[in-house]
Order: sequence, then C-alpha cells, then structure tokens
Amino acid sequence: MALREHKVASQAGKGLSPKCWEGIDLGFGSFLSDWNHIMEDFRNAGDESTGIYGWGLVSGDTGAGIAPKGTGTDADLGVLSLTPGTTDNNEVYMQGANAEGAQMECLESGGLTGRPFAVEFRVAFPNVTNGNNFVGLAEPGAAAANFFTDAAAFVDKDLIGFHRAEGDGDDIDFVWNKAGGSVQTISDILTGITADQFYTLGFRYDPPGSDLTNDTGSISIYADNTEFGTKVTSANLSAATFPAAQLLSLMLACKNSSTTAASLDVDWVAFAQRKY
Repeated sequence: MALREHKVASQAGKGLSPKCWEGIDLGFGSFLSDWNHIMEDFRNAGDESTGIYGWGLVSGDTGAGIAPKGTGTDADLGVLSLTPGTTDNNEVYMQGANAEGAQMECLESGGLTGRPFAVEFRVAFPNVTNGNNFVGLAEPGAAAANFFTDAAAFVDKDLIGFHRAEGDGDDIDFVWNKAGGSVQTISDILTGITADQFYTLGFRYDPPGSDLTNDTGSISIYADNTEFGTKVTSANLSAATFPAAQLLSLMLACKNSSTTAASLDVDWVAFAQRKY
C-alpha cells in the first residue's frame, strides 16, 4: 500500500500523539527505518472525480462527494471532506490501496510474525446528531454499499476502528469484527463530542512478546493523546471474533440516517508497522 509519505501539517497544529507512538520509529519516508510508514495530510489530494492519490477504492451514492474542504489560504487547507449528500441512507467511502490494489497485512499473531503497528486519524464530525461514521481498518473491498446497515450495524466484514453510531451520535466507540463472528465493542472512548471540532483518534497493536511492551499482547486505544482505561486484551486477540492475520487497509466511511448529511472531515492519517 503506497500513500504519500511526508511531514504532516495538520489543522490547528495538532500532530501525532506521543503516547500512541511511543517506541515506534517515526522516520517517515526513510528507507533505513525498520518500519513501513504511511502519512497523508491530503494537501493537493484531488477529489473523487480525478482520483484521491493513493486511495484505490472510492465509493458513494449519487449526490455523495469527496473533496478538499478548502483551497488556497483557507484554514481548512489539507482537510478532506466526505459528504453523503442529503438523501436518507446515502453512503460515501474511501479505502486505501495502490493502483495494483495491494493492501497491508496489519494484524498478525504469534512469535516473529506478530508485527506491532500504530494508526492514528485526526477527524471532525460536522453532524453529531445522526448518521454513522467509521475510521479504522477494514478488509479489501469493504468500501461498498451497506458497509453500515440502516440500523447502524456493520456488514459482516473484517474490521477494527472507531465508530460514531446513529442514535448515539455524540459518542465514539471502538469496535472490531472477524467475518463470520460478531462485532465487539468498547464503548464511549469519547463522549459528548462537539460538531466540527477535530479529535485525534488512534490505536496501537502490541502482539504477544512484543519488545515494545513485553506484555501478553494487547491493543491500546487513544483519544487526544490520552490512553483509554480499557484495552483490547490478549484474550480478545485470541478470540474467534478478532480479525487476526487478515488483510486490512485504511478505511473512512460515512452513512446518513436521515436527509441531513452525516459528513466526515479528515485532516490527516498516519500508520506505521514494523517490517519484520
């Protein structure tokens, strides 16, 4: 998977969260690093009519759109806006892939094949009263109709990340699923979020025996550089509901639950995974 790798210039000067990235080589763009890196701040990203650079799967209903939110000296320069339009149940998605459709195998378990990784998003939700948003990782081809059902549930796909659900629109949950299982949830990572305010959401995977943590394996969850009190535990990682050793790639998703656009604004995305 190949997105542009360059220094993040984020909205309001908010960069990577030190706690989420502790112990990870942040030499973005360096071939000498032991980590594969992706950083995208969406400056000069284009739009869905010309192709978002590096994002191979862009999908949306009639009336939906993906485009930079501002131009020139506008304060929102570098912010990409996903808007489903004003039709109930309209959807819009972006999923990372290069021109060949290659994905990144993010989640692996056991011994030397367990490679730590971290991913972080800086996002804002223009509408916090209805609609559905997801920012995280999902299996290839997940960027398609009805990734969310009409009742805010997910299609049965491999996925892991942050979910803002209709009916609970100003709260953010952390969710994961292995196709054929059932969606697991850690609720209320953030509560009472404010419309149009940017939040930094991230998680890091430390596999069993990781030299970064020396624990039994876990996923730590972060919001605005604060670690959430509940982790995805080693028991969760070994359960049939966890998408271990699955091909996953970056995924941004938005679906209306009324005729008011749900929308999703993305300032930047960062990802790093150890090469071996």
